[in-house]
Amino acid sequence: MPVDASGVKLSPLDTDRFAIVTARAGEVTSAGLPELLEFCASHHVRLLIARTRIEDGAAARSLAASGAELMDTLVYYEGTTAPPDIPSSGRVDLLGKDDADQVEAIARECFTDYSGHYHADRRLDRTACREVYASWARSCCTAHAAGDGFVLVAGEPAGRVGFSCFRLNSSDEGELVLGAVRPGARGRGLYTQLTLAGVQRLRAAGATRFVTSTQLSNWAAQSAWVRAGLRPYRAYHTFHAWFDQD
Repeated sequence: MPVDASGVKLSPLDTDRFAIVTARAGEVTSAGLPELLEFCASHHVRLLIARTRIEDGAAARSLAASGAELMDTLVYYEGTTAPPDIPSSGRVDLLGKDDADQVEAIARECFTDYSGHYHADRRLDRTACREVYASWARSCCTAHAAGDGFVLVAGEPAGRVGFSCFRLNSSDEGELVLGAVRPGARGRGLYTQLTLAGVQRLRAAGATRFVTSTQLSNWAAQSAWVRAGLRPYRAYHTFHAWFDQD
């Protein structure tokens, strides 16, 4: 039996995290919804995580009519990798051999009550929602060690206070995929500094375009990106649909 069809696919990572069969679908349309629901039924999916472009009101209404609930809205920002004027707010280094545990701990602290689609769904275990981001941060550190992307850390080696993870999506596009600063270190511009330092490294690697995304309610990150010269260019609604499957 195929594990994907017309933009929907099983999500082994989410299935392992939450111990329920989970599927994901991107850019759902009202015309494609029947096939999507048929896929979920045939694969005994309990949770579907589906995204629609915010311009596609028909798709959003169709998902809602099928019983799906809106969980969050994801906003994408873009800009060039022109040489940035990096503010000096504190020490920023490339991830060191002893930093991965601290990066994971920062993610665990900062994303405990995050406003993303996992935490918005009260059916999902709270600890498992938090660990999504801790494990994501750890995987970014593993990728860094393998030369697949890079991680920057802020603060002194014995007490890191922030991190940002970056990757090259193509020869000319780089992305900030995850980042956070401990609550006690916020308000000093460290997140902006981490972002711009990453942009500079991506440019050195050949990227000319920079993208990133966050939840609509994450005003702090968006403010930092605007200061870094980025602009919003697209957004998606995230829906969760639950099914009673045998």
